[in-house]
Amino acid sequence: MRGCVVGRSGSGKTVWLWRRWMSQAPRVLIVDQTGEWKTKEPGARFAYGYAQTLAALREMTSRSHWRIVAYLSADEVYRLIDVLIPSPNIDESPVIAMGGMTMYLDEVDLVIPVGNAPESARSLYRRSRHASLSVLSATQAISNVSKEVTRQCDFIGILAVHEPADVEYLRALLGHANAEDALAWANRPHHVALWLPQRRELLKLTPAEL
Repeated sequence: MRGCVVGRSGSGKTVWLWRRWMSQAPRVLIVDQTGEWKTKEPGARFAYGYAQTLAALREMTSRSHWRIVAYLSADEVYRLIDVLIPSPNIDESPVIAMGGMTMYLDEVDLVIPVGNAPESARSLYRRSRHASLSVLSATQAISNVSKEVTRQCDFIGILAVHEPADVEYLRALLGHANAEDALAWANRPHHVALWLPQRRELLKLTPAEL
């Protein structure tokens, strides 16, 4: 499963993503860019930097259920991606049997921005399916996210979006009519528009369906 959720600060995108998708995943690696997961997942294993994160993943390999919250720079995320989904030119041995893990990138625009990320990161969503990894992300500024990310998503969750650049990005991604329909719905309190790219289908979720 690959998906991205967009919404302005305070729109509830992370809470919705967690309740609908991530809470059901037994093994979750959260790359936290804001520090908010210290209160949301107080029982998780916290890792600071690439070395601690890799050590924590290797320690948890044989366990069926765990949560790891990692604090990583963008460059450290790129190194981790190369280890989880190695390319032929990567010498470092991959983490053993990490299939079935869900990787969540908070504020993905800071990690895989337009025009400023290595190919291994930009192709993460496409390559993850071959490694049996799920990749989810959230952003306040989808216009800053590489289109190679959003084009590979199984779903795009849309909450409150107002910035003109983000509106234009969604129009290009969904088509003008679908984007206008999605934004009109999602800008209502506690409503989510769910775009399914492969089916070119827009679902409108009410508060009771979230």
